[in-house]
Amino acid sequence: MTAFAGTGWQLRLTTRLERWQILLWTAGIAALLAAITDSMASLYPTAADREQYAAINDASPALRAINGPGHALDTPGGIVVFEVGGYLLVAVALMAVLGVTRLTRSEEEHGRAELALSTATGTLASLAAAVLTMVATSALIGATCAAVMMLLGLPADGAWAYGASVAAIGVFFVGVTALAAQVCGTAGETLGLSGLVIAASYGIRAAGDVGDGELSAWSPFGWVQYAAPFADTQRSWPLGIAAGAGLLLVTGAMAVRLRRDLGSALLTRGPGRPTAGPSLVGLLTATARVAAPAVAGWALGGLFVGAVFGFAGDEVTKVFAATPEIGLLLGTGQAEATEGYLRLVVLLIALLATGYAVSALQRVRTTERNGLGDLTLAASVSRTRWLLSGVLPSLLGSAVVLAAGTTALGGTFAGVTDDPGWMERVLSSGMWHLPAVWLVASIAVALLGALPRFFVAAWALLAACVVIDMLGPALQLADGVSDVSPFAHVPQLPDVDPGTGVWVMGVASLVLLIVGDLGMRRRDLG
Repeated sequence: MTAFAGTGWQLRLTTRLERWQILLWTAGIAALLAAITDSMASLYPTAADREQYAAINDASPALRAINGPGHALDTPGGIVVFEVGGYLLVAVALMAVLGVTRLTRSEEEHGRAELALSTATGTLASLAAAVLTMVATSALIGATCAAVMMLLGLPADGAWAYGASVAAIGVFFVGVTALAAQVCGTAGETLGLSGLVIAASYGIRAAGDVGDGELSAWSPFGWVQYAAPFADTQRSWPLGIAAGAGLLLVTGAMAVRLRRDLGSALLTRGPGRPTAGPSLVGLLTATARVAAPAVAGWALGGLFVGAVFGFAGDEVTKVFAATPEIGLLLGTGQAEATEGYLRLVVLLIALLATGYAVSALQRVRTTERNGLGDLTLAASVSRTRWLLSGVLPSLLGSAVVLAAGTTALGGTFAGVTDDPGWMERVLSSGMWHLPAVWLVASIAVALLGALPRFFVAAWALLAACVVIDMLGPALQLADGVSDVSPFAHVPQLPDVDPGTGVWVMGVASLVLLIVGDLGMRRRDLG
């Protein structure tokens, strides 16, 4: 029997398991791309409008740091790629990371991979099926993006070039996660390591695009964006580098998988002490210790993002001051240049902290579905205490991620501007975003307790916040729609005093936590 025996039926199984995920990711990304394309066509209908847009954005390091390098900004396709292209690349990278983790390390961690190997299945069949499924999904999303662009009137060659960029970044992060699943011993660690690669790649690309661009050559996002869809200098070879590197990582993952035992990892923990220490006595302390690596990984990502944008802040705000139109494009309104830039970066870090909070609660749901919750509750542990053991790491961990990111942002920005006062102001502004972060997490808790089958709605809410807060100006959203996001109701620089919205969100969070607890105590597990 070969190592790939049984790959065919494993591929059919993984495709069936992932069918709704594939559909939702493809439809969501296509809908967002269609909305941005239509919005940009109405915002910049003439060549003169597009030339003015290109002049403003060429002078803005902030926009290059957030969106990526601008290519052909005087064309409709170039504007669309600049406005939303970078965000969609990150979304596809996250899709690849989550999908490969679910189909590899999660299956192995919970014993289902061992059941598959008890049949006439080769060692590499499960990994090969996971890789093929997610590579095909990346290609499907890329082709869908190209089709949407062409249907809305953009040139076919540029549309296919952007679609290929989307597929290439997906293939690269499929390879990253496949290898991370062999290096790490749990699904959480795999997600943490792969997510750190995404954050580092984004930060390196942002730092490079603010400068002379050389640093961007070390980032996969830099590679695919160098393809320059819709530009006269359109290139295809950077996409080959990204996809080839992903396939090389997949080859490395398969080589490691052939040499390790099922359930083991390259990074293994040594034997523990014969008796439990204080950090393992009790459910809450044990859960906190398990959550610590994930918190550290997300906090490191926030710290990296904050430091990169903080170091670039002095140059960026000078351009903001000279070109007030940039603030309107970024949705910072008529705010002062410095405050407008910092508000945007603080919001980005707050959304990152919210991502950690929801992912931590997702692990509680996963534990329940895998039957480990029943084992915990078989001891002298109440349902409230068990739920609390998952909620506290989510709430406190998100505060750590937010504090790490805003401290790095404020500290580096204070350093480059020689104004120590920015450290306190940025950190204070960042921490006032915490009620909004906790409100989203509390909605997730309420779903977890009362409507666990609809927990995916918490991720949908986070995605809606990202779209509303980061892409709202480009989508020309009405004020009423913008107010749906809890982040629209937090104090912003330069005013960091709490308003009514902060206290309302605090009370609402408490009510939602109670709803989650009552629901958990009244329903069957599973």
